[in-house]
Amino acid sequence: MPVSLEEFCGQISELGLLSDSELSSAQATVNSLPANEVTRAFAKILVRQNKVTAFQAQQLIEQVCRRRLAGIGMGGLPPE
Repeated sequence: MPVSLEEFCGQISELGLLSDSELSSAQATVNSLPANEVTRAFAKILVRQNKVTAFQAQQLIEQVCRRRLAGIGMGGLPPE
């Protein structure tokens, strides 16, 4: 399942990597894209603007995925 833009931005905000205004201005550039492309496109924009490195962008996406998996637990059951 793709990482949503909201999850990705939440991770960036939680870590304090960008201000809310920086996030908002970058988000405005991807709003017209299809939902399955938005997060990756947003990450690429942040890299091009030198807000994060390509490595950081990938790590942020992976962190959101790890959090999802931790919330699901093994075999689709909630963790005990």
